[in-house]
Amino acid sequence: MYSQIMQMSRLPSTGLFLPLRHLVAVVRIQGTNKLLIATCFVCAITVPLPPRVQAGSTSVVAWGLNNAGQTNVPPDLTNAVAIEGGYWHSLALKDTGLAVVWGQAEAGSDHVPAGLSNVVTIAAGCDHDVALQADETAVYWGTYLYGLYGVPQDLSNVVTIAAGCDHSLALKADGTVLSWGDLTNVPPNLTNVVAIDAGACYSLALRGDGTVVAWGPGCGYGETTVPTALSNVVLIAGGPYHSLALKNDGTVVAWGANDGGQTSVPVGLSDVVSIAGGRYHSLALKSDGTIVVWGIINNYDQTNRIPSGLTNVVAIAAGYRHDLAMIGDGPPTSFAQPANPVISNGTFNVSVQTVRGKRYRLESKNSLTDASWTLLPPIPGDGTLKILSDPAATSSQRFYRVRQW
Repeated sequence: MYSQIMQMSRLPSTGLFLPLRHLVAVVRIQGTNKLLIATCFVCAITVPLPPRVQAGSTSVVAWGLNNAGQTNVPPDLTNAVAIEGGYWHSLALKDTGLAVVWGQAEAGSDHVPAGLSNVVTIAAGCDHDVALQADETAVYWGTYLYGLYGVPQDLSNVVTIAAGCDHSLALKADGTVLSWGDLTNVPPNLTNVVAIDAGACYSLALRGDGTVVAWGPGCGYGETTVPTALSNVVLIAGGPYHSLALKNDGTVVAWGANDGGQTSVPVGLSDVVSIAGGRYHSLALKSDGTIVVWGIINNYDQTNRIPSGLTNVVAIAAGYRHDLAMIGDGPPTSFAQPANPVISNGTFNVSVQTVRGKRYRLESKNSLTDASWTLLPPIPGDGTLKILSDPAATSSQRFYRVRQW
């Protein structure tokens, strides 16, 4: 699964963390007819903001084991906005909504379905891939084993996806998770999920309170044994047999298999904004656009195999024994923050600089203790400034968040 980054906002008045994978901002209105931002929740973050990939300004680099052409990036691949690493293949999403695959895989996962378009998110499994389209539906291709072929008929309202070896996951807009394939038993009462990922034999979920849930049989490496008291997590990543968590202070926690040193996080590693896990190694993207790798890949010291002079990295991905990096014009930069929050005549408006191919939705709560958010209709991004509105902003206090996916 593409290791997208979550922004974390903390609300000092309540101590409540809202680590949301697609969270852009949280604001509060007080009073019936006027807007007061009592605390700048948008600014009260403790990790670098999520990297933004600008369309038309990226290239892709791959390295590591190349037994099936998985590091032979197509020379005409430009304008990528997401990357993924599978077993022996690689996957990229272009800003036009088209998916590109290279390398070799079983059962056709190295061939994108004809006519696939309007893709907003991609996920690469061992021998299958999943794409999420702008209409919140998912498309599957690859191996037909383990009940993986296709997607559940009732699957809808999906905000992101993940792929393991023998199963796939979907996170729905209501914060619940659906799994299909060989591993279908999602923990009962698993709600308030804001991010998902999958390993070979297990699944991961990040909840809105910054805690991590792991389930599945695992492969005997302790992949589902989440460290005790792990909290304040803003991003998760599943390697085949080990897991990674990025905390709100920019540090990384790892657990599971360590037969290549992949869970031995370098001492002093900090300022991390993204993470990814391969078979015997792990990667971290730092806020300065450089990559740190630990563990081994293909019996080589992975630290010495990062392409020389690799900088200005804005996204990373790990395959089984190969890695990918997306190169931008500079180090990772922040998503544009929502601006100009205004309430007038019972309508709340906020401006958001959108990215083409993404979707945006304003969500609200009258109280942070409410069980769920009220979801307003999503709007497509086109690279212009958009206004998100709530025409029913009449409560004495209401909290808002803007999601992008």
